[in-house]
Amino acid sequence: EGTDEEEEDETGDGEDGEGTDEEEEEEDVVSVADIAIASQWGFYPNPADQLLTIKVVQPEAFETFSLIDITGKVIMNGQITQNATRLDVSEFATGLYFVEMIGQNGKAARERLIIR
Repeated sequence: EGTDEEEEDETGDGEDGEGTDEEEEEEDVVSVADIAIASQWGFYPNPADQLLTIKVVQPEAFETFSLIDITGKVIMNGQITQNATRLDVSEFATGLYFVEMIGQNGKAARERLIIR
């Protein structure tokens, strides 16, 4: 009998499997607030080698920006106070980085950046 129960769980018929699927689906949901913050900012050039410019539509909608390396270490951060913020990235090693923006609503948006 124990074997039948195990087979049932493996096929997703058991409660454990269903709960896991529902939790995974909830993580994939994108809210209107997430879309709103993503459409309110951008940066250029990408790839960058000297200066990186972060542009925002409404500076008051954002709290901070962070530049994060591939290991997850924050290597630069600051406040968003104007529509365009210029960062000197010339001293950073070539590689993949992330620019993360934190909105006033606490939502984060992250985009890939290549520094060469």
